[in-house]
Amino acid sequence: MGGVKNKEEKKKAQHVYSSGGGSGGRGPAFVDKRSSLHPCPHCDRTFKQVQRYRDHLQSKHPEAAAAAEDGAEAQQAPALVAPAAPAPPQQGAFVAEKTPKMLLADWCQQNKRPRPRFRVSAAPAAPDSFVAKVVLPDGKDSEKDVVVFLDAAHAAGSEEEAAQRGAVAALARVAGERALHRVLPRAYRDLWQDLGAQAEERAARQARQAAAAEARRERDKARRAAEARRRPTAVIMSEHQRRMVEGALAQLRSDSSTCTDDAPGGAAGASDADADGVAARLAGLGFAPGDVGDAMAAVAVSGAAGAAALEACLDWLCMHVPEGELPPAFGPGAEGRPVGVLHSTLRGALRPTAPAAASGDVTELAAFGYAPAAAAGALAACSGDADAALRRLFRDLVGHDCRTGEAIPDGADEPPGGEEWVEERMALEAIYAGDAAFPFERRTTLALDGGLVLDVRLEAGSDYPRDLPVLALRREGVPPEALRAATRALAAEAGRLVEASGRHVRGAPGRPRQRTNALLPEQAAAESRRLLARQREWQASPRTAAMRAARGRLPAAAHAHAVEAALAAHRVLVVSGATGCGKSTQVPQFVLDAAIRDGRGAECSIVCTQPRRISAVGVASRVAQERGESVGGTVGYSVRLDTRACATTRLLYSTTGVLLRRLQAEPGLTSVSHVVVDEVHERSVDTDLLLLLLRNLLACDASGRLRVVLMSATADVGLFAHYFSAGVEGDGAGGVGTLTIPGRTFPVRDLYLEDALELTGHAIGRFSRYARKGPFAKPAAAQAHPDVAGPQEAAVPEDWEARDGGAAQAPTDTPKGALSWALGSAGAAREYGEATRRSLAVVDEAVLNFELLEALVAHIVAAEAARGPDALLQGWESGSTEPPPSGDAGAILVFLPGAPEIGRAVRALSSSAALRRAAGAQRLLVLPLHGALPPAQQARVFERVDRGMRKIVVATNVAETSITIDDVTCVIDFGRLKEMRYDAARGIARLQETWVSLAAAQQRRGRAGRVRPGICFRLFSRSQAAALQEHQAPEVLRVPLQALCLAVKAAGDPEAPLADTLGRLLTPPEPGAVAAAACALTELGALSGPAEALTPLGRHLARLPCDARLGKALLYGAMLRCVGPVLTAAAAMAYGRPVFLSPHERRAEADAAKRALAAGGAAARSDHLAVVAAFALWKKARAQGGRQAAAQAAAAHFVSDAAMEAMAATRADFAAQLADLGFLPCSYARACAEGAHPLPPEAAAFDDASGNARIVKAALCAGFYPSILRVEHPAAVFAETHGGALEKDADPARLKFFDRRRGRVFIHPASVNFSCGSFPSGWLVYTDIVETSKVFVREASMVPVYALLLFGGSIVVKHAEGLLQIDGWVLKAPARIAVLVRELRQEVDRLLLQKVERPGLDLAHSPAVAAMHNLLATDGF
Repeated sequence: MGGVKNKEEKKKAQHVYSSGGGSGGRGPAFVDKRSSLHPCPHCDRTFKQVQRYRDHLQSKHPEAAAAAEDGAEAQQAPALVAPAAPAPPQQGAFVAEKTPKMLLADWCQQNKRPRPRFRVSAAPAAPDSFVAKVVLPDGKDSEKDVVVFLDAAHAAGSEEEAAQRGAVAALARVAGERALHRVLPRAYRDLWQDLGAQAEERAARQARQAAAAEARRERDKARRAAEARRRPTAVIMSEHQRRMVEGALAQLRSDSSTCTDDAPGGAAGASDADADGVAARLAGLGFAPGDVGDAMAAVAVSGAAGAAALEACLDWLCMHVPEGELPPAFGPGAEGRPVGVLHSTLRGALRPTAPAAASGDVTELAAFGYAPAAAAGALAACSGDADAALRRLFRDLVGHDCRTGEAIPDGADEPPGGEEWVEERMALEAIYAGDAAFPFERRTTLALDGGLVLDVRLEAGSDYPRDLPVLALRREGVPPEALRAATRALAAEAGRLVEASGRHVRGAPGRPRQRTNALLPEQAAAESRRLLARQREWQASPRTAAMRAARGRLPAAAHAHAVEAALAAHRVLVVSGATGCGKSTQVPQFVLDAAIRDGRGAECSIVCTQPRRISAVGVASRVAQERGESVGGTVGYSVRLDTRACATTRLLYSTTGVLLRRLQAEPGLTSVSHVVVDEVHERSVDTDLLLLLLRNLLACDASGRLRVVLMSATADVGLFAHYFSAGVEGDGAGGVGTLTIPGRTFPVRDLYLEDALELTGHAIGRFSRYARKGPFAKPAAAQAHPDVAGPQEAAVPEDWEARDGGAAQAPTDTPKGALSWALGSAGAAREYGEATRRSLAVVDEAVLNFELLEALVAHIVAAEAARGPDALLQGWESGSTEPPPSGDAGAILVFLPGAPEIGRAVRALSSSAALRRAAGAQRLLVLPLHGALPPAQQARVFERVDRGMRKIVVATNVAETSITIDDVTCVIDFGRLKEMRYDAARGIARLQETWVSLAAAQQRRGRAGRVRPGICFRLFSRSQAAALQEHQAPEVLRVPLQALCLAVKAAGDPEAPLADTLGRLLTPPEPGAVAAAACALTELGALSGPAEALTPLGRHLARLPCDARLGKALLYGAMLRCVGPVLTAAAAMAYGRPVFLSPHERRAEADAAKRALAAGGAAARSDHLAVVAAFALWKKARAQGGRQAAAQAAAAHFVSDAAMEAMAATRADFAAQLADLGFLPCSYARACAEGAHPLPPEAAAFDDASGNARIVKAALCAGFYPSILRVEHPAAVFAETHGGALEKDADPARLKFFDRRRGRVFIHPASVNFSCGSFPSGWLVYTDIVETSKVFVREASMVPVYALLLFGGSIVVKHAEGLLQIDGWVLKAPARIAVLVRELRQEVDRLLLQKVERPGLDLAHSPAVAAMHNLLATDGF
């Protein structure tokens, strides 16, 4: 101790104030020994610090330290089982570490709290153990005291130990984030770790609960916002409009001889119970007793059942009781407010209930059709869980387990993860409004017609919709077995859908005028003599010698007598003629020449059908030229919008549709002797229907007068012969003869994609735009034919990245046989270089490679310019004895799938520098050919070019058959075509690009060998060629069937069910597609009743050469006196191709021009009226400056001039059809045909309402309902202006559109509505919907609410709720307005039906029509 000498000073220096004895003086709670000396017992060292003392023992005297530790472990051995806490320090004792109570006291002191209070008590479950309650008091507010209970799991064996453990629990509560386990005694560290883990778990649980609560709040907020957005559209009717409607209805009632006011009053004939029940219901709704009695007397309750009587009384009360005296729920301002009187059953079905007792659960399950015993057993097996029991019952019912996961209870916080479930819920909310309820996130209930309720429950973790949800149906009064059967059928259908995841005489409208070429006997004899003389002159004239020789060289010429003999012996002849044999031009002439030679020329009338108008016109022109005549004499044609024929025409070429319409006017075809159906293998809908009608006609024609000839180059002769043999009497195979005519085509060399790549050096890199995307895989052909073995293709190195069209250096480390599948055989692989083999490994053959096309055409032109026309045939063993071609090179014919691709190819070839270099001094003429071109432009492809010019024709499949470009020697075929596919279940048409059939590919190939040996480049591989289908699927399996059904009803047996009639087609359509078409026509009003009888409207629609919906819109346009714009819109839709041009390099300008035409005024928010505006602009320019000015105006506004020309012709045709039906005066049709402006006064009256866009859109709505979209707007956003707040248009991307059948759909970017941020009416009618990456609506117009109310589906008035329902769509209206609208609708329907039945009826002076016009024109304001 240094210089300190006496004992007292030493104690003071060591802070020793008391020895702890009982001398009466109280020292501190413990003695601070931190500065004590610690002498080493083994040496002379002395230490002041305990830790240094211990370290000294461990380092200098380890043996002694180890002995001491062993002794301590031996003494503490029992503590390994139940470690005891160190005894609390006694007063004045030495303490090496603080106890939990001391640490807790330190914490309280640091946080300025009073000392903690401990209360120890016996543990509830173990009286010999103790637990503690620790209170950390707050010095100022006892409400802030911290109270901690020691859990019974940590009970101690003594009171002091319980207090120490309670202190640990308290420390864990208030200082759990600190690392106190480092200072706590060892015995309490495990307890500290356990308490820390429990705290972390508790915090995580609280975080989850907080997140779930926040998610619930967000969902509730979103749901409230969605409900606000989806609130029913309000029906507005101003006071002036209401008085007008009430006056019109009152006048109509007074004019009616069957006014209900004259009906016997009271309930004279009704039972007292019925009358009392109605009166009680009305009184319960709040109506005065006097008003109830008046209503019951006025509507004669005795004639109606309870529900119908109640509805009739409510109608009368809402119409006749002053608004101020109506109950609050029926008065103004109550619209849209839910009052559950009339929906008590429904609301009870949809109301979520609290958990019920077991008997209640059995009752609930039994309501779904399950037997009570089975329900009780399922509940017992599922431990009383009603949801699990329902899932078990449903699984047993449908026969498979829908989902193995456990269901989440209805009250669960977490929503299902599938976006499809959320999207469908949104769609149901938008469409069904109050009839759809969502008690919980995984449960949806939907009220269907007739009180049926559908309950859908989604299970936890379900992969919806691939996992079937639990379905349940309930309805009072339905037998349980019926509910179970319906549930089973519904589940089966749901599974199937997921696996699949659709001119007459006035006064007699409907009786078309018959067409006949019949002549009087003396006239017929004179005509026959004239024809015979003309034939002899032709045969003897030197001027026709060359033509006769050309005809004689055709292969068909040798079979003329065989054709005559076959038709004499058989009523049906199937001719299979190879390409180039001359069947299309010669076979009809053989028949005509034989009749003329026999002196029966006037009795012969031949109709030869062609699949396309270009074929009909082209073949007719060729035949007339061969006969030395002009078209329109003995030989003529008749196609839509163009006819060249006269009374002396004996051979008429027409499209199939024209002959079908003739069959409607002349069901027996009494004026026709022969029907020749050419290209029968194409199997269009019209062709299949014509075959059915001809077969029926032959079966009913006992005279055997009519003869039928079927012709094709690739048809299955046996298929058609067998089809006609049934029911056709005669010699041979049931009256059916067959004849084969060989072709005279020259040899054609076939080269494929691999050859084109090799010849041009064109390479396709791994990352080229023409390479397959995604993981490297075998070509589509290999996937389509897995049974064909082929070596596995090697992976393509990542460095194989040649530029598109570049000549890349190919890697050399690939096995020779690696690509043998793509090349057709392992041997073929060795013929090609590495670049070709590598390109084939990655190429996507379905992508049109325009760069390869350009390179290939350049190679062909350069090779033939350098080595002659046979350059590409040199070294090829053709087996032909023909000399090699000489003279100028022939034309090149390129086949592409559609008009847009043709336009791109024409531009690329016309501007190609490489092609110009290859041609050298040779000039190039690149011409398009497709059905949308005007006839004058189509005719250019048939003209011979001058010497030194090379013709390149780029065509669709119109160049496959019938027409011949006689200088073609080279064909380039991409093997692709576009065809419409129709999903009957969803009602969506998809224009899909697909591979051609093998038969079509052969037809295309044959075009190259018509005049000399040729070459065909097939820009698809040999393996893909082997995978082509033999024939294309019949069109009847791919398109909507509404037009076919109408044609069958009009031209076939009107009493026969559609399913039976269409089942007799050569290839019957799917029953579901027929049912969908019949349903659509019934909704349209064209068919009625279970017998599917044609209505008067249906008879008119069958006569119109257009889609049924389009025809209805035309009829309503005429009746609403806005026919001009409707004619234009209908003509644009019938044209079927884009009216607005959008060049890739000027797309922004084109879009701006289109928006300018559609901006503001009548065309706003309407694709149809944008077209009307474009046509009006074009028509005005043409009237003022002629044809050239119209073309310039169209080009300036990016409008297709060809489309405008076609629309003008189609408008005139539609107007003529309407005039022929009696809906328009003939002066209107003449004005349309002549382009007269202004219209004559009589005709102008039918355009009185054409200036009102709402009325025009209403006509479209009448035609295309139920193709309706409901618009869901986001929450309104306002902008400050000087005049106040102004609502801003929303971001168009935030708008949502819902279709009743398809759910959510999207506006196509090409629509003028794509960039619209608001649709004030909230409703759109659409006319074109397709599915690509999404379901897109391409053409739509915003329609007024009254268009839906007056021309939509059936109206249901919910008086108490203040709602109107149109086929499930919900609108908001006061009860009086709702009843007025329904009454007016019924009167308008009656008048329009009369107009349809009697087209000459004048509705202009009807008060109901005047009120309708006012409501539509003003939208109720």
